Amino acid sequence: MTPRAGAALPRAWPRADAPPARPWIVGLALAIWASAWLALRAYVAETPPYDNLEQLSWLRSLEWGYYKHPPLPTWLAWAAVQLFGPSAALTYALGAALTLTALGFLAAVVREALGPRSAWVAVAAALCMAFYSQRLHYYNHNTLLMLWVAVSAWLSWRLLHRPSLRDWALLGLVAGLALLTKYQYVLAAACVGWLFLALEMWRSPLHRGGAALAAGVALLVVSPHLWWLAQAAHTPLDYARGVAFAADTGGLARAAAVARWAADWGLNRALPAWLFLLALAVLSRSRRGNGAHAGERAESRAETRAEGRTAPPAVATRVFFYSWALLPPLVMLALGLVGGAALQTQWAAGFAFLAPPAVLLALRLGEDRLRRPRVGRAAVGAFVLVQALLMAHTWDRSPRGLHPFGPEHWCRFPAEALAAELRAQALPALGGRVSLISGPAAPMQALALHLPGWPRVLIERNPALSPWVAPGELASTPVLELWPPGQGPHDLPRTAQGWGWQIVGPVDAPLP
Repeated sequence: MTPRAGAALPRAWPRADAPPARPWIVGLALAIWASAWLALRAYVAETPPYDNLEQLSWLRSLEWGYYKHPPLPTWLAWAAVQLFGPSAALTYALGAALTLTALGFLAAVVREALGPRSAWVAVAAALCMAFYSQRLHYYNHNTLLMLWVAVSAWLSWRLLHRPSLRDWALLGLVAGLALLTKYQYVLAAACVGWLFLALEMWRSPLHRGGAALAAGVALLVVSPHLWWLAQAAHTPLDYARGVAFAADTGGLARAAAVARWAADWGLNRALPAWLFLLALAVLSRSRRGNGAHAGERAESRAETRAEGRTAPPAVATRVFFYSWALLPPLVMLALGLVGGAALQTQWAAGFAFLAPPAVLLALRLGEDRLRRPRVGRAAVGAFVLVQALLMAHTWDRSPRGLHPFGPEHWCRFPAEALAAELRAQALPALGGRVSLISGPAAPMQALALHLPGWPRVLIERNPALSPWVAPGELASTPVLELWPPGQGPHDLPRTAQGWGWQIVGPVDAPLP
């Protein structure tokens, strides 16, 4: 049963609670938390995440699209590089900043809907998820998508209780920017559409006009990219078909794959968050009986009346948070079961942080229970414990840990050592610097950061995938071409790690 909110939407639903006291303390704690994670990641990883390196490679040319993804994450990385120069640390800071900003919008929604204690508990639970703690240093389209999804949830809440055409226009702008980030944003748009129907917002002329305005603004923002899609030979749609829809599996295999994806999301990467919230639910149960509960509820209502506040309609609030928490993963599960999509682990990253508020509602962890002193102390202790365990696991599986990943794992790729060998063997023939390198995309993009002049990467030896290489440039520019161990012509010079190399094109000096 859903409320008839659209039939008589109030002009303004009052705030559920006042802003929390001393927010700078929370901000300082988040800054310390993020700094600790980024320092750990910088210490343990031999190579940055592939997605970070990919953005540093693509930003050598500003395009309306790239062969794997839409362009906005690359544009943002380009702007940052103009200010600070290219580095892995810059991408780490970008990823962390986007994640924490998105969680700030989540806190704003939950604070207004459920109260300040609920807001910070929801953020703490989200930070217990591996997507946002162990991968805080990731910078990619999923990281930026998370921000647009959070802003969309915040705007949709505002539209529910403070309707305005301005916010509808802003939602359209956010939708357009999100589609320039990742097409998966359509799941967020589906959430807004569902709320538009379920809460009967369509009954209001303002909302009907606002929805049309938002659609028009979004189409205007994304239209240059749509034109590029129609012209380009290699597009993100081709990449998506190859990655997610290339497999032809039967019903049983599909069901098994979908079950693995759901278990990985709910019982692996997000499990620390559920345990954190469950611990608070157990500890917040009163030991003094129902009378104590009634007294605390009466005290909470008295505080609310004293501050001139009333809570939003309970059913509408639940519909709102359950929709944002459940609709995206359910649609993804349907895509796997019915459409045969090979569900990717990272697909949940843009939406998983919206689940904790819904779990708070399901566990009945309201402000009256969260304000108990022992619950506050338990929340801090449980959060610190979870983060310590996640950090210990991260260190243990790193190249510096006791149980590191094998040499084939990406984090073990020795880009700096390989670059040192190439500087000694190959670069003398190029005057000590190289403009273009070619070979497997991921190793080349890691290698480029350690070579003089930060060379451009000819991705997979294919100029069509590398718009930063001008037409005809290959006829006049030497290319340092590399082959992985065991691949390439047998007579190539080899590094100590087995990588073969050769210089293709004009050179100024004979090969050594």
